[in-house]
Amino acid sequence: RRGGRYDDDPNVMSNGAPVEPLKRSENAWQRPVAEDDPTSRPALMRKVNGLLNKLTFEKFDAIAAQIGEIPITDGDILRDVITLVFDKALLEPKFSTMYAVLCSKIGPELPEFEVGGGGGGGDDDAAAAGKKTTISFRRVLLRKCQEEFQNPNNKPSANAAQIAALPEAEREDAEYKIKYRMLGNMKFIGELYKRALLPEKVMHAVITSLIMSARQADIEDIERLCKLIVTIGPKLETSTIAPGSLDRYFAEMEVFGANPALPPRIRFLVRDTIELRKSDWKPRINTQDPKKLAELHSQMQEAAKFAALDAQILAERQGLVRGGSGGRGGGGGG
Repeated sequence: RRGGRYDDDPNVMSNGAPVEPLKRSENAWQRPVAEDDPTSRPALMRKVNGLLNKLTFEKFDAIAAQIGEIPITDGDILRDVITLVFDKALLEPKFSTMYAVLCSKIGPELPEFEVGGGGGGGDDDAAAAGKKTTISFRRVLLRKCQEEFQNPNNKPSANAAQIAALPEAEREDAEYKIKYRMLGNMKFIGELYKRALLPEKVMHAVITSLIMSARQADIEDIERLCKLIVTIGPKLETSTIAPGSLDRYFAEMEVFGANPALPPRIRFLVRDTIELRKSDWKPRINTQDPKKLAELHSQMQEAAKFAALDAQILAERQGLVRGGSGGRGGGGGG
């Protein structure tokens, strides 16, 4: 056998000298104990985030039930869960309907907490005033929407300097991400209102605020206004809370759509929104929410069935044409 007699002994080097055991460093890294605890705040947030990444219409009920079973023991964890759901909805506005439905499903199941009075973990205003208040899923969600809407830094124009400092190849993408989130917030707010998670008076307050900015030719707020109106317009149309309000909003929009000082893209966006209402809120381009796989399979099977029928009819027609022309030719020869 090749090799020395110490080859198989891990405690002896090849020259026969003993191997010194490794010494443990005094500041050696150790996994935090809290991370090993499945009920710790970081572990719970990882679990919620993982579930949200798997959320689809197909798996909705099962995953929503798992999120609803997360042990939320204080106001901080409640706010963290809402923040995760909120951010996902803004980053994926095409699925904002799904996230709004998720909120309506898990919201009533989550606990409420008494906060403030030096206890922390909840409403910042109440804590600052030293008062106790009760926070709930709906209350925290409303505050989150309000903060996102009112934060002036959540618009591309407010980040123009930072975007300009980026390499040219990254500027367009950076601006797009900010604008995508800005409009995603409008879509999500509208979907929450449609499911009675936000009151209608909040919608009117938001629209009024946007119209006031739009009067100053704020292009971004005109875009936000159109996104919100398109989302909630059909429901506002039938509302009895503030009759006539939608007419007043669209009277303002008629002015915006005819303002030559605005870029053509914005004027066309406003006019499209006006035309949408005139067409009874039926879009020219079908923009339905994502469907379940079963619904897609059913539609594909239906389409394949009609395609087969079309092929059969075409084949029969071709047969008749060939048969008819042959008969006429035979008759002429006879």
